[in-house]
Amino acid sequence: MGFMGMLWAGRANKPVSRPEKRMHIMFGIRAIVPGVFVRSVTMTCPLWLDTASRHGVLALLVCALLFSLQGMVIGEDAAVILVNSNSGQAVPDDGLISLWEAIESANVGGVPAVIRFSPELAGTVIDVSEQLPSVEASDITVDGDIDGDGTPDITIRNRTGEIKDGITVASGSNVTIRGLHIRDFRGGIIVNGDGGNVLIENNHVEVDATTLPIPPISDVDRRGIEPYGVPTGMTIRNNVVTMPARGNYNGLPFPYASWQSGCTFRVGSWGDTEPGDVARNLEITGNTFRNCEIGFDIRRNSCTIEDATIAKNIVTGQIGLNTGLTPNANPDETPHTQAMRHVRILQNRMSTTDRHLQIMTRGGQGHELSDILIAENDLQDCRGVSVQDQSSGAVLDIRFEGNVLRNCGDGINVQAAAQNPNPVRIDIAGNEISGGNAGISLLNCRDIVTRDNILEFNTGNGISADNCIGEHRANVIRFNGGHGMSVVGAQRCGIVASIIHENGRCGISSRRTANMTISHCSITKNVREGIYFSGVVNGGILPPLLTGADSSSVSGTVTAPDGSLIEIFSDSEDEGETYLGSAVVAGGSFVFTGFIPTSGHVTATVTHPDGNTSIFSTPLSPSVDVGNWFLH
Repeated sequence: MGFMGMLWAGRANKPVSRPEKRMHIMFGIRAIVPGVFVRSVTMTCPLWLDTASRHGVLALLVCALLFSLQGMVIGEDAAVILVNSNSGQAVPDDGLISLWEAIESANVGGVPAVIRFSPELAGTVIDVSEQLPSVEASDITVDGDIDGDGTPDITIRNRTGEIKDGITVASGSNVTIRGLHIRDFRGGIIVNGDGGNVLIENNHVEVDATTLPIPPISDVDRRGIEPYGVPTGMTIRNNVVTMPARGNYNGLPFPYASWQSGCTFRVGSWGDTEPGDVARNLEITGNTFRNCEIGFDIRRNSCTIEDATIAKNIVTGQIGLNTGLTPNANPDETPHTQAMRHVRILQNRMSTTDRHLQIMTRGGQGHELSDILIAENDLQDCRGVSVQDQSSGAVLDIRFEGNVLRNCGDGINVQAAAQNPNPVRIDIAGNEISGGNAGISLLNCRDIVTRDNILEFNTGNGISADNCIGEHRANVIRFNGGHGMSVVGAQRCGIVASIIHENGRCGISSRRTANMTISHCSITKNVREGIYFSGVVNGGILPPLLTGADSSSVSGTVTAPDGSLIEIFSDSEDEGETYLGSAVVAGGSFVFTGFIPTSGHVTATVTHPDGNTSIFSTPLSPSVDVGNWFLH
């Protein structure tokens, strides 16, 4: 079984009379792998034994056997290796156990092992002068949280500046790295996740650039946490990664800060992956990434990711340093079909960064981004949320729900591949986007729904949809510097029940568009036209000509065919602030009957049975006195 039980006895230091002479028995269980110390536990027998009696001697032997067996079971369940030295290397025959020696012992022990630290080492710095051994066996835990409060109590420091990585996991399953403060390594925690069930939690990885020389550019690719491989079960939670800010390397400029990564998850990299390999059950939650050019990055290489949750992470830093959260589906031009499926990106906070929360495909064909939910994230002073398909056409099924983006350059930006033969389903609902360059930008999306979004105070357009098919419903689009909506090249598009007010250009601007329906919207006080068509749009359909209006009816003529739908609006000027109702064209004319405000103007649009809607008609002022009409 790889160990032997050892038993020893010692006389109690207690004066007793001879008839009651007894012995206090101490039993020790020492689990030993040849040549390497693994575990030592001392226990006190709770019995007082009469050594003058043969029964007492027999009881002593039975007790010893029970304790030996107990030690054997505990040893196989989880051998506890107690680090009681702050040495950063192995020191033979010093009677102490260093972290170096503990990792080596755990690797060869053949049983599950938990590496803990003596309470006397709380707050200790372990200075490492050589690369620590890698964790190479399964069922190993390294736990530096001595008092169990969820924060590191042990610091591992690279004082020479020459050691590449702090803690490395080369192989094995059921591995936990917890409660360590890892400073000034090129890579803080590097983990091969092929074995599965890896947990990295409550660590603080830090580069204190004020104490280090400027490294050569080849050594500046610093990674806080870097898992790789094709894991089944990988959890990275409640860690803090802090990188140096630009210009803060020993007080001198540090121009290479853009290579710093809080957590780069190279799924499938650095290993032998085959088409069909699947990384499953990934959880990245509750982490904080500071001053990282890439806060969090998933990169695929010839494999598929399924069932991943990226939630409640915080990414902060200086402008120009942070990429933020970047789950990046990157097949690197391989011919293999790959996918990201069932991914949840929830309740993350990203601020003062220069990049996106981004999902991307590159190269190849037949890739898939399906059942992706990006919801309730809070982004401020960054470049927003971006989904880009740069392959030959991927399956896209992505939802954006309840995100808040303030002062974010691109808002929500979705770019699908041109002439993509695959389904592209995008649902953008309940988001608040303000203060950026654009609200929502869409390209080549053939099944798009935007609904219940608030898009305001952006310097560009509220919504830009280029070569997209779908519906925009119940959005509030106001106070933007560009168009409320810009629609280009759409073949089927619906704009329904939306509020489009006080934008710096047109309410809705369209070119090269057919079958665009505009219905039940409130469009008013935009600097230019409420609805503007550039060139031949919607088959060249002409607006109605209003011929009469009073407090109870509106009438007019139209060139659209019978069955076309007329929508009537009231407005203070020449747009359509309040929807009043509708009428159907018959014989080239129409009459709408209903309440008509007599202040301001009435306008109308017509929608052809094929779905093409016109611009607003010339406004008409209804008369208070029936039959007394004004034409403006």
